[in-house]
Amino acid sequence: MSTLEKVKPYIGTAGLLVMVAAAVVYRIKPDWKLYCLIVAGVGAALFLAYFVINFREVKQALGGRTTLYSLNTLLAVLLVLAIIGLLNFLSSRHHKRWDITEGKIHSLSDQSVKVLRNLDKNQRDVEVNCFFKEGDAPEAKMKDMLDMYQAETRRLKVQFFDPAKNPGLAKKYNIEEYNTTVLTSGDKEVKIKGLGEEDITNALIQVSRDARKTLYFLEGHGEIPIDQADDNGYSLLKEQLEKENYVTRKLMLVREPGIPHDCSVLIVPGPRVAVTSPEIRVINDYLVAGGRALFMIDPQTNSGLENMLLQWGVKPGNNVIVDRAARVFGASELMPIGAEYEEHPITKRFNYATAYPMARSVDVADKNEHGATPTVLARTSQASWAETNMQMLESGMAQYDEGQDQEGPIPIIVAVTAEGKRKENAESSESEKKLEEKPPQTRMVVIGDGEFPNNTYIGFSGNGNLFLNTVAWLAEEEDLISIRPSTQAPKTISLTREQASLVFYSSLILLPGLVLVAGIVIWARRRNK
Repeated sequence: MSTLEKVKPYIGTAGLLVMVAAAVVYRIKPDWKLYCLIVAGVGAALFLAYFVINFREVKQALGGRTTLYSLNTLLAVLLVLAIIGLLNFLSSRHHKRWDITEGKIHSLSDQSVKVLRNLDKNQRDVEVNCFFKEGDAPEAKMKDMLDMYQAETRRLKVQFFDPAKNPGLAKKYNIEEYNTTVLTSGDKEVKIKGLGEEDITNALIQVSRDARKTLYFLEGHGEIPIDQADDNGYSLLKEQLEKENYVTRKLMLVREPGIPHDCSVLIVPGPRVAVTSPEIRVINDYLVAGGRALFMIDPQTNSGLENMLLQWGVKPGNNVIVDRAARVFGASELMPIGAEYEEHPITKRFNYATAYPMARSVDVADKNEHGATPTVLARTSQASWAETNMQMLESGMAQYDEGQDQEGPIPIIVAVTAEGKRKENAESSESEKKLEEKPPQTRMVVIGDGEFPNNTYIGFSGNGNLFLNTVAWLAEEEDLISIRPSTQAPKTISLTREQASLVFYSSLILLPGLVLVAGIVIWARRRNK
């Protein structure tokens, strides 16, 4: 037998092995691409040579029944692989996730989705550089979180770096410790160290918005300072507003000639003594010219603002709301619960309870002097009423008196819109006046309580979201009107000692013992047959 006859059955196998070896070497050493291609070409030539040399045997084998069955099987396998590949391609282009957990812990909040869609709308790209220790648990957690963000938009370019392996890049971004993420868009840069959704979304808001709007909090009438950190303060509210890219400042009108020109929203947080007439004139002029304001006026106080609000179609009641529905939350009846919300941008799809430590009614007046359009936003429960007898209230024996008290649900929040009137410049010509921009829309919200967003109650159900949505509407930041991310607390079961013992013995002794006894019984019965 000649040498060719001896080796020709193995030429095809040798060709396949050579091609596989070339592919493996290329994966290990991509720089050897040319050499790998030459070796792979040699392998392909050997494989083809096998068919040429053994043409007769190959033809005879292909005509057999076993070969036909094998080819059918091969075609079926290839078809299945092609379908799987097509499905994988479509899923990569049209990504969809389903979160079936009770708390939707694997889904982004409404606010996060809105912020991401706003990136698409404004065609704004954000670069996210994450500096984590490679292989650590925080890196895996951040990757999972950012995967959810990238599933909603293609505007995020996410990259992970180990600072120890990329010292130059870490120095460029001033990275001083692991688990730091830097978000950049244009000339804006925000650095965060948290791993939660709230941290990421707030950073996206800051880098994706062109300008920061300024909120002024009125002071000088017993209002709580915005930076006060005790239970009654607003420090948590201030922190949340600044995370959403607002600037917060204090304002004392007795020391200012008027409302500052950069004021996006004026907030009057529950004055304890009356605002003076000159100050009210300044505030009213600001509103007439298209200003934005949030008034939070507590019960049993004379804020001095009541007559001005009546001119805008808002009627604060001289009462205190009593709500028996508060018992459900273990609270006093003097803490009414917001349970009904009207259709409005602020309360759209808002279905969370809100609590007001002590509140007065705020309703729509029969008429107003500014052509304003007032709308009730929130009402208390059916089990509430507006108590007008302060003596009965103080004695703890308040009860609904028909014909004297207002029966629930009681309106507690009113929003107002009106056409602003721009001040005309006497020196402007008629043609210049026609070219002037349309006056901005006056917007106002009045709430019958100033304590509901304080440090004690801002975390209650929907309190924080309602306040932030209100500010967003007043500041014309409608894309921020949403339900913000909430921290997912782990759900744990607390067992007594007896309950823990029952679970232990039933799961580790009783159930396995029953299975063992059943097995022995079946074995014995079969043996006796």
